[in-house]
Amino acid sequence: MWRPSHTQSLMSAESSLDLLERARAGDRSALEALVARYLPRLRRWAGGRLPPWARDLADTQDLVQDTVIEAFKRIGHFKPVGDGALQAYLRQAVMNRIRTEIRRLRRRPAASALDTALVDPAPSPPEAAIGSEAMERYERALFRLAQEMRQADRVPAL
Repeated sequence: MWRPSHTQSLMSAESSLDLLERARAGDRSALEALVARYLPRLRRWAGGRLPPWARDLADTQDLVQDTVIEAFKRIGHFKPVGDGALQAYLRQAVMNRIRTEIRRLRRRPAASALDTALVDPAPSPPEAAIGSEAMERYERALFRLAQEMRQADRVPAL
């Protein structure tokens, strides 16, 4: 999980628009400061927006983090209109990702337990092959033994 460093804490007083311009110019510390500023807000905002039936398959926190990282990769295409524009942009990206996740999960068939009454008691093909191979090896080894040693009650003591 990503955690802000001391550098990001010092930059908290700087405006998001200033940080955005520096991040676009390639300043990694400005980008980290933006992530540190918006990731916790977006996690709180997104909490509960993913339906409970979908949460076990896609953790909301991970979904938000992945979305923010992807959004910042394309931040060069974002044109801010005001101070709240970046947060609105990121919220919309998270909401779109949640909707995509819900659609994806609805297309999957519902999970159901297997009926144990339908299990075939016969050995599976690999089990049958291994079993027949083992029996053939046993019979070949038995054939190589001398006639008087083929019966278990006649095996001489070692």
